[in-house]
Amino acid sequence: MLDQPAAAVPLTEETISARVERLPVSAWYRRMMMIVGTAGFFDAFDALTIAFVLPVLIGMWQINPGEVGALISIGYVGQLIGAIGFSWAAETYGRQRVLRWTIAIIGLLSIACASAWSYQSLFWFRFIQGLGLGAEVPIAATYMNEFTRAELRGRLVVLFQSIFAFGVMVTALVSIWVVPHLGWHWMFIIGAFPAVLAMWLRRLVPESPRWLAARGRLREADATLGKIEAIVTADGTKPLPPLPTNIPKIVKNKASWLDLFRGEYLRRTLSAWGMAFATSIVGYGLLAWLPTIYRTIYHLRSIRTCATASSATWLDFSARSPASF
Repeated sequence: MLDQPAAAVPLTEETISARVERLPVSAWYRRMMMIVGTAGFFDAFDALTIAFVLPVLIGMWQINPGEVGALISIGYVGQLIGAIGFSWAAETYGRQRVLRWTIAIIGLLSIACASAWSYQSLFWFRFIQGLGLGAEVPIAATYMNEFTRAELRGRLVVLFQSIFAFGVMVTALVSIWVVPHLGWHWMFIIGAFPAVLAMWLRRLVPESPRWLAARGRLREADATLGKIEAIVTADGTKPLPPLPTNIPKIVKNKASWLDLFRGEYLRRTLSAWGMAFATSIVGYGLLAWLPTIYRTIYHLRSIRTCATASSATWLDFSARSPASF
């Protein structure tokens, strides 16, 4: 049996949060992580696909170096706008709902990219797809964090980031066979899988109870948590830990963007931004350009050779410790 009858537990935002904190790492939790992690995997796949089809498109559409740079960059411009805009939407309309939107954009625009007929069409398709690509990772990470106990959240972030890195590696390896045998279109067709996932996401994972409670939708949060608790306790045969008697009250203060640059947050903001900028400009900048550089500068004829060399360079870069640079 559950440790307390539902009627005995006050229905507040604090008790909803406390009930989430006592959820065990169960089969349900691992399934939820696998489903959301799959979206993160294909986010990486679709983000880096352009790098491995460009060597083919350069010759086919006669793209000059400036246009190559613009085509790579426009996806990241979309990601910046999408990360900001859709993150706001996720606060307003819900984590799961907006996550479905972003996954659908990624998948549907991947199909559009596969049907691109010119440089200009692919340019704008990549921009729109970038809106979803940039938003999916932060929203998915927030969603999973809100289902995770405080002591496990750091490890969860590392695991989620490793799934993304794994997706980058797989993209290079898949392109070795797909591009020369099936054509560049098929890299985007494979990347359209998230469109299928988006159709079923509402049935596969629930809305975040923490978000529901924060929006004052306590009964919906209670109903969602009740279903999860019934699953992880096998309908009450595996009791959950009792709720603490001294649940701290949630204190909310109005926040703004300027808070990132005030007081104790200023140093944290600059440190986080500095590390993210340095790693991204080296990692993604290097990987996105390598296949094109190998093809146009070093005149490697085979896309397979370009992708293999790029993958090997990326793996070598990823494997090094900071002290080795």
